Amino acid sequence: MIHIRQPFFSIAAATVFGILGLLFGIDAARDSVVIIGGAELEQNAIWALTGVLFLMAYFALVHLKD
Repeated sequence: MIHIRQPFFSIAAATVFGILGLLFGIDAARDSVVIIGGAELEQNAIWALTGVLFLMAYFALVHLKD
């Protein structure tokens, strides 16, 4: 079994969430069509998803204080 230390996982998760938030934000700013699971998202939903992804990246980094 591979043991991954928590700081590595927190940094990796924050990086993934940050990149996804940045990409969704760019798509929202360019008025691109975003399709998730076969459903086309409205612009408000794309902006909301962008904010949630950045919040998840922030909370992943907050755990590094421990």
